[in-house]
Amino acid sequence: YASGFSNGAEMTGRLAVERANRFAAISCASGTFSVDAIPLAKPISVVFTLGEVEPKLGAKLGGIPIAMTESLISTNAAFSNGIVRPFLNLLQLNPTYTYSAPLVSGRKTSQFSFSSSAIGANNTFHAVIIEGLDHEYPNGLNHPVRLADVLWQHFKNVTLPQ
Repeated sequence: YASGFSNGAEMTGRLAVERANRFAAISCASGTFSVDAIPLAKPISVVFTLGEVEPKLGAKLGGIPIAMTESLISTNAAFSNGIVRPFLNLLQLNPTYTYSAPLVSGRKTSQFSFSSSAIGANNTFHAVIIEGLDHEYPNGLNHPVRLADVLWQHFKNVTLPQ
């Protein structure tokens, strides 16, 4: 497993693209991949997280705060085409998703979950917006969410593709 924040998220994104055979899952927090993402023969699972008041990517998505509603995916082309679609193409997932807005450590999240594989794989992609989070990795001290704990609950159930 690999997890990265900001520029480190670009690194984990690169690991997903170039070393998918070594990782079962990755997380990209406040960053995406910065290399050409060709579809993976053995797709892995990815969690992408972004703060609601993230200035770097928020500005690219049309402003701050980022809308924390299901309509974000249908009304914000920068989010759907610039973030979600490249991950879906890389992971060979269909655009069918489920939406939820659970509280995590008392904060609202807006979650888009994709699990319908175009090639019969068992991988997933989760795009999560976290209420009140700025450009920082939430560790329980700087923000109520402790992302490492949340990610581990996901990672421990994911195995390396065969």
